[in-house]
Amino acid sequence: MDQFQSPKSKLIVEKSSFHNNKSRHNTYIDGHPLNHAVEVMLPGCESLPDVIQDISPDLDSYYLVKRLPVVELVKEEFVKEILRKGHFTGISVGTRVDNHTVVAVLPSGHLILSVDKDLYQELGLSGKPSKYTGRNATRFVVEIDLFNANHSNGKKQYNRVLWSLKDRLNLTFNFIFSWEPINEEKVNFMQLTRLWDKYVLEDLSIVSHTIQKTQTTVVPKLSHNQSLVSTPGDGQDVSSIYEYIGTISCDANQVGGPGIYSSSYTCPEPCEEVKGITCQRWSGLISSEKIKQLLKALRSFVKSDAFVPWAALTVHGFDDSPVSWWRKEHGFHKNGCNLYTILILPDDTYWLYMAIGTNDECP
Repeated sequence: MDQFQSPKSKLIVEKSSFHNNKSRHNTYIDGHPLNHAVEVMLPGCESLPDVIQDISPDLDSYYLVKRLPVVELVKEEFVKEILRKGHFTGISVGTRVDNHTVVAVLPSGHLILSVDKDLYQELGLSGKPSKYTGRNATRFVVEIDLFNANHSNGKKQYNRVLWSLKDRLNLTFNFIFSWEPINEEKVNFMQLTRLWDKYVLEDLSIVSHTIQKTQTTVVPKLSHNQSLVSTPGDGQDVSSIYEYIGTISCDANQVGGPGIYSSSYTCPEPCEEVKGITCQRWSGLISSEKIKQLLKALRSFVKSDAFVPWAALTVHGFDDSPVSWWRKEHGFHKNGCNLYTILILPDDTYWLYMAIGTNDECP
């Protein structure tokens, strides 16, 4: 019997300080805009602190438009009135990136289409062969810069895109999106999307889930002075610490205690005891702007609370997103995971983990 081969993946780890002028934490957050879920882990807390609750993603909404024609996403009015006036993020739902057409719009103003070979030929728009379909490409990725000066009425490029998506092909999708104004002025979003009034528009809520351990819990004891290593030894084993975070996130049974084999996981050394641990997860469509707000609040809380040794912020991308980091192609293959974790220490240093799947380019 052939043995099952686990999917290939990469775990990249960087260590830096938020005060370092060359720190890339915001760059990585902005570069990964299509986020399905975000999770906060706080050892030493029996409940989520007010500073996090006050800005939690479940206070926000995102939207679903049913059977939205893709051409609506490239029209000049949409670009001027919505894309340029806020942070817009959207992705088609119910579509599989390896064998369906998938569309996404990024805050950078880029429309991404992942299509099969037949549809690509029908589109008549320039694109690139997928890097994950072998020598004879069966899939292509089309990228349209909606902020390009040539993407406006009367321009040849704009007219060709409009003709391709409206007159030649009338692609429609169920599409979810979030939008946040750049300035603090309250803008009537429904008025801005009046051109979509003829489509079914639904207001969706972020779903939250809480894991709380109120008993004394053993957690890794982290120090910015120790070196990061890939195997146990004098430094701190980065993969073991990441595995610990995943164990708590999955709400595994007693960590570090005796029991059946599946529950006999032990906390990596060195470790320390804390009074409880809270893990809060939000799912839906989470903007990069909200993630930066959460990170800022976590940094402040960890520095001010002596009972919290560290905090972890984990962000999950959509499994079927056409891109992951910085518009680089993403595919599902055997799993579509693309996620990152920022481990925050009280001295304002951090460890950044990036879990990259088989069909993902390294950021």
